[in-house]
Amino acid sequence: MKLAIEQNTVSSKNQLLPSATAKHYDLPDAKLKIAIAGNSITCHGILPSIGWHNEWGMAASSEDKDFFHLVMNDFRKKYPDTSFLRIQASAWEREFWKEPEEYAPQIKELHDYDADIIVLRLSENCSAEECKNHDFAKGFMTLCDYLSRGGKSKLLITDSFWYSPWTAEGVEKAAQKYCGTVLKLSDLGERDEMKALGLFEHAGVAGHPGDAGMRAIADRILERLFEMV
Repeated sequence: MKLAIEQNTVSSKNQLLPSATAKHYDLPDAKLKIAIAGNSITCHGILPSIGWHNEWGMAASSEDKDFFHLVMNDFRKKYPDTSFLRIQASAWEREFWKEPEEYAPQIKELHDYDADIIVLRLSENCSAEECKNHDFAKGFMTLCDYLSRGGKSKLLITDSFWYSPWTAEGVEKAAQKYCGTVLKLSDLGERDEMKALGLFEHAGVAGHPGDAGMRAIADRILERLFEMV
C-alpha cells in the first residue's frame, strides 16, 4: 500500500505564476514581521485540468480558511501590528540540493524580508528519487542557515502533512538546531477527516487538507508562534 505522500499526484511544477509566488500583507510601522513559506498547501494557483479553480491553500473551501490566512488573522487578534509575507516555495523543493546563490527568486525575497520569524512548511514535494540522488538533510540545513541570517530570524519548522520517510530525519535535525523541536503535522495526513476527500474528483487535490485540516495546521502553528514572541 502506498504511503499517503505517494498518493499526492498534484505536480510540484507551475503551482503558481512566478508573479504571485510572493505576497505581502504588510502594515505601516509594524512591530513584528512573520514570513510563511510553503507549497500547494500554502497556495496553489488556478489549474482547471485537476479541478482546482482557486488561488489559495489547497484544498480549503475559501481563502480565509486556508492555514496561512487563519494564522495571520488569528495572530493579529493578539498582535495587531504584525506584517506577514506568504512565499510559495515549491521551486526549492524540486531543487533542494542547490546552493544559496542558485536559489529561486522567492527564496531570496524570503531571506531579504528581514522577518522576525520564518515558518518553514516545506518538503512534501521533495521526491524519494531526488532524495536518493541528493542529500536532503544537507540541503535543508543549508536553507535554514541561509534564512536564519546568523540568528536574526527565528525559524519555526514543521514536518510534512503527509509523513515523508525520506525527508523526516533531515527536517528533525534542522529543527533541533534552529527551534529545539520540529512541529509535528504528519499525523494529520493520516486522518481522512483532515482531508478534502469526496469534495474533488482529482485524488491528489482531495488528499490535501480540507477546512478541518487547515484549521488543525493553523492551531498548531499559532500555539508555537505565541510561545516564540
